[in-house]
Amino acid sequence: SFNQEAFFDGGVLELKVGAPFANGDATPFPSNVNVFDLGNFTIEGAYNAPLDGTLEATVKGSPLQGRLGYTGAKSLHHTRISLNDFAPGATYNPDSLPVYIRFRNTSDVASANGVDQGWYIDNVAINNLDCRVNVAGASSGATATASSTFTDRNYTPAGAIDGDRAGASWESGGGWNDATRGAWPDDWTVTFNGAQTISEVRLYTLQNNFRNPVEPTATTPADLYGISDFEVQTCNGATCTTVATVTGNDKAMRVITFAPTSATGVRIKINNGRVYYSRLVEVEAFGCSAQ
Repeated sequence: SFNQEAFFDGGVLELKVGAPFANGDATPFPSNVNVFDLGNFTIEGAYNAPLDGTLEATVKGSPLQGRLGYTGAKSLHHTRISLNDFAPGATYNPDSLPVYIRFRNTSDVASANGVDQGWYIDNVAINNLDCRVNVAGASSGATATASSTFTDRNYTPAGAIDGDRAGASWESGGGWNDATRGAWPDDWTVTFNGAQTISEVRLYTLQNNFRNPVEPTATTPADLYGISDFEVQTCNGATCTTVATVTGNDKAMRVITFAPTSATGVRIKINNGRVYYSRLVEVEAFGCSAQ
């Protein structure tokens, strides 16, 4: 609810991607690059009027002058905002950074609604942002198998669901290497802890400088040891369906998105790799956990 001098005093909701708010952020208007006015994403209980009261030339106005906001008086009501575009990997948060929300209420030099004026916030609830759960992780109860595994060192299939995307423990349990030198296809499969609805798979292969690995991005090179040709398949039991085919890959991280699909697991069918073998550092599958 709010009780403020109409058109002169009011409040807005703002969201910032990547770092907390600092004094002066989004004054008077947001950048719509890393700072956004959540009024543009409100689907219930929207702003009710602009802050555009006529001011004398010598009087300082509100820092939000010229913006839509909550102003005047309104009893307790429900406001609902869609945050889907700010979910990790979504339109306005492609790098999966933290998001920060602030409630911002300002006035001009004077207010006329007495001691009870202001903005009253009763309760705030933030629901799951686009169901962003890695259901392929060992921490989510998933398990991994493969068509073959190189045994001279520790290249267990489970090493590709241990949460280490960089491969810091490569050759010591930090990823999977097949055992059929120069022969393809090879299969690696993760089985979820029950059926899950997924819409994205992230695959990490061995980066070039694997002895000094970095957290991989979409530009991290993998043209020395990484897999080059592969298929991403969603599985229900023994039946698997290809949702993406990649050829000529030379990057350590590949992101595959598709329509939400119910699956009990994901299989990576590798059709070619560099230096004789198939190498997977990590595989993630994101969706809504049913557990």
